[in-house]
Amino acid sequence: MRSAIRPERQRPLTRRRRVPWPQAGLALVVLGAASIAVAQPPRFRQLVAVEAPADVAKSIAAAEEFAADARWDDALDLLLTVQDTRPGALVEVQPGRYMQARGRIQTIIAAWPAGGLDAYRRRVDARAAALRDVAIAEWDPTRLREVAVAYPLTPGGIDAAWRMGEHLWRRGNAAGARDVWEPLARLADRESDAAGIRQSDLLARLILCSIAERDFERADWELAMFRERRPESDGTLGGVAGPLPELLEQALAEAREWAADTGDTPIADGVAIDGLAWIRSLQAAESHRALSWPATDGRNLFLVRGGAIIGLSLATGEPAWPSGDPDDAGILYRRPENPFLRDAPATGTPILAPQASGGRLFAVAGPSPSAGPVDRIAAVGPPLVALDIADGEGRLLWSQGIEGSLARSDWFPSGPPVASGGAVWVPLQRSESPRKIGLARLRAADGQVDWLRPVCSPIGPAGEAMFQWETQWLAPAGGRMILATPFGAVAAVNADTGETEWLTTFPYEPPPQAVRDHPERMRSAAPVCWRGIVCVAPHAGGDIRAWEERSGEPLWHVSLPERGLQLAGVCRDGLIASGRRLWSIDPASGQVRWRLGFEDEDGAGAGVPALIGSTIAWCTQRDLLLVDAATGELLQRMPIREAYGLAGGDLRAASGRLLLSSPAGLAAFRLSSKSVPIRDGLGNARRKLLEEEQPRIEVRR
Repeated sequence: MRSAIRPERQRPLTRRRRVPWPQAGLALVVLGAASIAVAQPPRFRQLVAVEAPADVAKSIAAAEEFAADARWDDALDLLLTVQDTRPGALVEVQPGRYMQARGRIQTIIAAWPAGGLDAYRRRVDARAAALRDVAIAEWDPTRLREVAVAYPLTPGGIDAAWRMGEHLWRRGNAAGARDVWEPLARLADRESDAAGIRQSDLLARLILCSIAERDFERADWELAMFRERRPESDGTLGGVAGPLPELLEQALAEAREWAADTGDTPIADGVAIDGLAWIRSLQAAESHRALSWPATDGRNLFLVRGGAIIGLSLATGEPAWPSGDPDDAGILYRRPENPFLRDAPATGTPILAPQASGGRLFAVAGPSPSAGPVDRIAAVGPPLVALDIADGEGRLLWSQGIEGSLARSDWFPSGPPVASGGAVWVPLQRSESPRKIGLARLRAADGQVDWLRPVCSPIGPAGEAMFQWETQWLAPAGGRMILATPFGAVAAVNADTGETEWLTTFPYEPPPQAVRDHPERMRSAAPVCWRGIVCVAPHAGGDIRAWEERSGEPLWHVSLPERGLQLAGVCRDGLIASGRRLWSIDPASGQVRWRLGFEDEDGAGAGVPALIGSTIAWCTQRDLLLVDAATGELLQRMPIREAYGLAGGDLRAASGRLLLSSPAGLAAFRLSSKSVPIRDGLGNARRKLLEEEQPRIEVRR
């Protein structure tokens, strides 16, 4: 008899402590570890090579020696020369951790005592102010940002950052404004006051960013902290003067009301599965083909199947634009024949996920040719295509295929694209020597390449250049693209310029040969970015790692008794991870909040969960479950294998439907807001606590 394992409320491994809230210089609860020693991370063999000029590192090291002897002018001569000539060069700041020279230099100077800071300001204050004035006079936002980044400790740099944030805010880019304003809030009051900027004004605008991003839970918390620490603050918001806490509370209430009127609110609590809407089965002969995670524009869904892109109606499962042919499979695009490409086996994982944005669908039409054993790697990759799904009924707009500019440079797409506004970003691999991993930004309208930047190079056991078979994943985070590689490396790339802002490596165990020979066992390792934290679960094991989004500083690393973990996102302040079991992890600390699973093989998890308001939809091999995100309690069970002959897979919620994609096909379930009791007496099944020991957590500060 199968038995359910109920979610276990984990006892904290460590006492709670508070660390600075970057937005307010106040507090954010993070589970730390007074009893866990914080050590310099050990050296390990990296699986990627990073271009980090040795002369830049030597200059910075020499400057630090001068600073240790209080020789401030000598130190500044070296540091400012590097900042002026090689600001974007990467330097290794810890074993396996790299950041831009400009960022490293500012970190070093910010730690100097008053005498060093005074020497620095005597050297650069006038220069920063002059550059700011030119950028304002010519109104060049790019140059204004450069001043803010290069001189963040000067009045001119602070003022440039403030103005740049205001510019982005007026353009509706709340995430970009937050990214510029947050560093200002990290400075002491005297730093901001030097530029005539009050801390209360900064913090109020960061709360407005949370409101604009519809992160009302975050705005509630930030406003509560603001009331506690700045209760008497006055200011002006939207042309209205008055007490800032009251003005912010009014703005938050109005935003909630407006969102409710337009339907632009999170799905309400109490969601339930209200039966099967439709099933789209696949012929047995097609079952070996990879089925992607579907994308949706609210009316239709789109997925990649082998080398074809399919469009179906969300409501009915029929072709999105029917042709009248009874055999119409809804195929919008079929990849041209390419003898170098083969279709990978079905995975049931969102490795091939397309994306719908701005009336266009962007997709890599087929698996990467590296999705297989190394000895069968092809030198030509699948095309990146854009289809018109607004008015063109799936018409091809452009293709970066074998004849495109990427392929002519020996680069091919190696992971799902990310689209936003008028641009699309796609991870790349270079198929010819030297092997490289890179990132490109293309124009969404015509597919022309804005820029293409190498990020790192995979290396083999003997240090040789290596070409691996796995997939790269992207996730947007403010003004950055987070690139997760399958080689134990994560990088943050500036979304506008393509510069690598930081790159960090970590010990990584490649998948065993059994997985390498069977790509259907591959899992997704897409990053999850949440409130300045980047989380990644390398799919070879049960590890989850987290870094600070802006600097790449490692925050925590937890090892769970799992293999093949996949991250679904953050729900009710819990990072949701799925493997054999379902886990909720505190994204700020790595502390396990609860876990849920079954003991028998058929009860093992299958695929990526869907996050629906405060509810998690999750599949096992036989059942579809709804779980309360806050507590881990089961809310509903649907025996999909017994009732419909369906196997578990990846889930996605859209427009009142819960989509299930698996090797056998696609199914859609109706969602409603009514409460449905747990089915088939599952609540009476034998429950017991998990027997594994608490997972090991390593905290770095």
